[in-house]
Amino acid sequence: MLAQARRRYRALRRVREVVRVLAHHGFGQVVEGLGLGGRLSFKRRRAPVARHTLPMRMRMALEDLGPSAVKFGQLLSTRPDVLPPEFILELRRLQDRVGPFPFEHVREVIGRELGAPVESLFSSFDEEPFAAASIAQVHRARLADGTRVVVKVKRPGVERVIKDDLELLREAVPLVERYLPAAAVYNPRAIVEEFARTISAELDFRMEGRHAERLRADFALDETVCVPQVFWDLSCESVLTVEEISGVKIDDLTAIGERGWSSEELARVVLDCYLKQIFEHGFFHGDPHPGNLFALGPRRIAFVDFGIVGRLDSEMLASVGAIFVALARRDADALEEECERLGTVPDWLDRRALRLELLDLLDRYWGARIEDIQPERLVHEVSAVAGHHGVRLPRDFVLLGKTVLGIGSVARALDPSLDLVGFAKPYARALMRRRLSPRRFGIGGLRGAEDLARLLRVLPRHTEVLLDKLRQGELKLAFEHRGLDALVRDIDRSSNRISFSLVIAALIVGSSIIMQLPQPVRVAGVPVGVVGYLLAGVLGLWLAYGIIRSGRL
Repeated sequence: MLAQARRRYRALRRVREVVRVLAHHGFGQVVEGLGLGGRLSFKRRRAPVARHTLPMRMRMALEDLGPSAVKFGQLLSTRPDVLPPEFILELRRLQDRVGPFPFEHVREVIGRELGAPVESLFSSFDEEPFAAASIAQVHRARLADGTRVVVKVKRPGVERVIKDDLELLREAVPLVERYLPAAAVYNPRAIVEEFARTISAELDFRMEGRHAERLRADFALDETVCVPQVFWDLSCESVLTVEEISGVKIDDLTAIGERGWSSEELARVVLDCYLKQIFEHGFFHGDPHPGNLFALGPRRIAFVDFGIVGRLDSEMLASVGAIFVALARRDADALEEECERLGTVPDWLDRRALRLELLDLLDRYWGARIEDIQPERLVHEVSAVAGHHGVRLPRDFVLLGKTVLGIGSVARALDPSLDLVGFAKPYARALMRRRLSPRRFGIGGLRGAEDLARLLRVLPRHTEVLLDKLRQGELKLAFEHRGLDALVRDIDRSSNRISFSLVIAALIVGSSIIMQLPQPVRVAGVPVGVVGYLLAGVLGLWLAYGIIRSGRL
């Protein structure tokens, strides 16, 4: 009971902080729309909006709200099906700027989680971190055999903070669905759950280690790619120890030139590495910005930070290829089918409107050569159109677009003349050959026959159960209304105001009648009629204030 009371207290304190930050950045109307306006002072509720754009104010508010909000904003920056382009661009500027925590906490976490003091596990350990973020900070160290490693240590107390914020987000979803019905098209519940899965995986460093191990195994026979080794005996949920990569940042063209390496050749190695991950392995490093890529030689690269990865099964890869084919053929019907096949489709989807908007998208590419089409821009625009109509595309598909954008930026910085589409064509052709191979059709036919046999086996029994329920009158149909919540809420508010007005009117009329009596009734020397007038006045002012505060006169 005491622990629950503490959680509620922390939650209420966090709600007050969130409300204050939102109001400070000009989102007071959002706070009122969520029914939390009572926690705002009149001054804050009517505070003038700062002279910044709406996307900028949203970014600054998320930064002020702390690590969980920053991570949530970073997730939203990968969802063009949820936010317009100007918001996406601004949220990509979110920085995880947090000061380092004391080395005493590092020593405590390592000793508790690994079961031994720092001095016995490492021959040397830098007390000053070379990187710090909201979840962890990273230190350089050496093992007993002299191997240089980097050690990632989780920030103390971060799990409780994120857990509390996740509970608040989940509790806020019903408020959003109730008071902001227009947001239903974006499926806020699914977005929050996606964020919960992402941040929970990021809190477990063992997941990041497994991602690195899988990529290391995928490129075990490839001399052009290096993936750092994970030292599992020095890793756990809160500590991750990996081999240190000593190289040149991939965007440091000066250092690359001083070593006599060809930036054009490195651009091809980067593209080859990522296209193999996407088209052959179906498992790719999802954060290819220059800080995570290093050049180790004239034809050798390494990448670090494996917290974000994407997975593509054969069906999703086929859909990506089909989208490009539909684009080349200007086939809006095929493009619509692929969007529906990839994503989650709402019951109210207007397929004709979706098809017309996709035709507008295709018209923008009319006459364009396939070499002139930027894959990252295409994925972004298709995701945005689908999201506008409530079609939720898979996270990995959207992450693929973000990854291709990152790859394209890195490759073009190294070699501006590189033809990305032409370079990717052999991988796409190999994918199509695999999909059209007789062996694949044979396996698919066998699986289809098994599914059909299973359906024929259970169909008679399910039909019998359905008929029994129908005969016994137990068959029920569920009815769900949509779009009436706002109307019901407005009617309820109006009826309450009418009832309040009737009470005030009754007080005034009753007090007037009492005041007309030959001998006024008194209580403690005060006429009851006067008390009635005063009470009616107070209630009237209260009603007027509530109406003015709602903004609906």
